[in-house]
This record gives sequence, C-alpha cells and structure tokens, in this order.
Amino acid sequence: MITKKIFDNNSVLIYEKLPHVRSVCIGIWFKVGSINEDDSNRGISHLIEHMLFKGTKNRSAKDIANELDNIGGQLNAFTSKEVTCFYAKTLQEDIKIASDVLGDMILNSTFKSDIIKREKQVVMEEIAMYNDSPEDNVHEQLEENIWKDHPLSYPISGYKKTVQKITKKQIVEYMDKYYRPDNMVISVVGNFDEEYLIKCLQESFVTFKGNAIEFVNTKPQFHTCNKVIKKEIEQTYLSIAFDAYGYEDDRRFALLAASNILGGGMSSKLFQHVREEKGLVYSIGSTIEAYQGCGIVEIYAGMNEENLDEVLKCIEFEINEIKDNGVTQDEVNKAKQQLKSGLIMGLESTTARMNSNARSMIQRNKIFNQDQLREKIDLITIEDINNVIKDVFLWDKKAVSIVTSK
Repeated sequence: MITKKIFDNNSVLIYEKLPHVRSVCIGIWFKVGSINEDDSNRGISHLIEHMLFKGTKNRSAKDIANELDNIGGQLNAFTSKEVTCFYAKTLQEDIKIASDVLGDMILNSTFKSDIIKREKQVVMEEIAMYNDSPEDNVHEQLEENIWKDHPLSYPISGYKKTVQKITKKQIVEYMDKYYRPDNMVISVVGNFDEEYLIKCLQESFVTFKGNAIEFVNTKPQFHTCNKVIKKEIEQTYLSIAFDAYGYEDDRRFALLAASNILGGGMSSKLFQHVREEKGLVYSIGSTIEAYQGCGIVEIYAGMNEENLDEVLKCIEFEINEIKDNGVTQDEVNKAKQQLKSGLIMGLESTTARMNSNARSMIQRNKIFNQDQLREKIDLITIEDINNVIKDVFLWDKKAVSIVTSK
C-alpha cells in the first residue's frame, strides 16, 4: 500500500513498504527543471544538481561521498525538463544517514565560488560529450525544432555560453525561488519502520520553510520541421516525431500500445520490415515522450547514409498500412501483455518504484499502484488503439531530424 502524508511545511511524503526487501530508497524531488529557466540561466537546474554534491556547512564533498560509500549505499541525482531528483539507497538500518545527508545537501550547500567555477567546467565537458554523440544530437535537435521558442525546446544541460555566465547569486536566487517545501515530494520505497522514517525526515528537513514562486507552464505548439545536421560520423541517425498527448491524458495508454505494435521490440512492424526483411538499419524503434499538456511519439533509426531515403519510405509505408487497415486483436493482446510485463519487471527494484510513485504524484497528484496501472492497460481496446493511430500518426504533420556524415 502506498501512503501519503503532508508535513507541516507543506512538503509531501509518499511511501510504500515492501516487507520482502532489506533496502530503502529515498528520493527528494522538486518540480523544477530546465523548463523553469530563461535565456539568462540556461543549464542552471543541472548545475545546481552538481553543486549540491560539492559541500555543505557540515560536510565537504568528500564527506558526502564517504558517508554513503562507508555503509555501501548509493547517492545520485538527475535533472530533467520538468523535475530534479536527489536520491539515496541504503540498507534499512541506515535510513537516518541517508535522510541526514540528503537534507544537508538541500538545505545547507555552500556554493563556494571556486567550486562553482570548477564544476561549470565539468558541466561544459558533459555538453561537449553530448555534442559528440549523434544519438543525443538527433533527439535534441528534434525537440529544439518541435517546441521552438518554448522552454521545452532547450537542452537540459544548457549551452556552454550560458553555463559559463551563471553566478553564485543566480544559483542562490533560483534555489530560493523553486527549491521550497511546497514544491517538494519525498518518495520512499523499501522496508522500514514508518514512525522512524517520518521522524528521520522531519528532523532532516525541520528548518525547511517557505513557499515556492508559482510557475505557470504555457502549452507549447508542435512545429513540423526537417532538420539535417552534418557531422564527421560514419552512420546516419534519423528521428521522426508526431504530436501526441501529455502525461495527464489517459489516451497515452492506448498510444503506448500503438507505439509498441509499431516499433516496440524485435517483433514490431518496423523492426521486422525495415531491419529483418530489408536489412536497411542496424537499429529502429518507437518511443513516447510525455510532458505536461503535450508529448510526442518518436520513431528513431540508425543506418548507412545511402539507405536513408528507402528507410523513410518504409516507415511511411508501415504507418499508412497501420492507419488504413488498423491493428488486429492478436496484436492488441500481445502489446498489452508486453506492456504489463515491462511494467512489472520495470518496478521490481526499490529505486524504480520510488521513481514511479514520485512521478505519478508530481504529474497527476495521485498514485497509481501496479494493479491500477495493469487495469488501465487491460481496459485498452482495439478501437482505442486505432483511434490514437489515426489521431497521432499524421505523415504530413511530422517533424524530422537527421544527423549524417558530411
């Protein structure tokens, strides 16, 4: 059972007890990401994620690392376009250590100027690494052109020129604006004593007070595009996107099934036709990206440059085929079973369940347990899938991004 508790400072705790495990994963989530940034501070959310590991009033960066390493625990974080998460995984007897370290990082980080300068160099190296990766380039350019002039269009890591200019004052002001208890969700999954868990978290965040600045997210418009980037690479990378649904729209469950049928695995239509029968690509598939109020379905492929035109024709053929003839009941049953299997296997770890519960709370303000999610998948009908296919897969309204050799 998943339990929700609201603390006096308006932060939200959701916890799920799993008696069969011996570990606990604690995630501290903030509803802030690159979407909250502007032209003056692109990349600041990601830089803050780095800086919270670099020393507090009570611990040095080495102390933070050692405290979890010494007990065999894990400490990590990530930044996305809409959220930032800091999490620790330990044995159940070490909950207090994990809670103390996370609380100290969030409440007491010092942001020393010399360390900010050094860490900006690390972030810029990351940006350079992504720029060297054609798989990242093709997706990043796709979203940049799809969500043109909207905060969703910008990369999470920012740009070298914007990261370089970020100051300590901007970091402190940004944290004061968004890193507040009423903008925080604590997600805990594992084996623990509930009263002790709550006591540890209350002690770790007892001084955390204040209200975040309300952020109004405007819905972006989907733009069609045809972006080609030339790089010194051997292969060609293709991404095609279609306008889809936000995470609050229940049609996304039928769309997940449709995406699975079209390009979800080795038995999917695209894989069988384009890779196995034609031998035109070394990889091909379909994924979904969902944000608040909007989303995309993305078809991706990697190939030799000379196969690009034929691959595009094959993808268009499969989309027209599935739109004109619909899916079969056997395909629907198979897709639903694969989605349920993926769901169950994907939520077997405490970290994965911590992530899933937090995202559900942040995105939809309620928690869906495994049984509820499986029920939503079971309710998908052949009509639901055929309807979303006709609604979403519009070839003349697609966005295309290509990274290819010079």
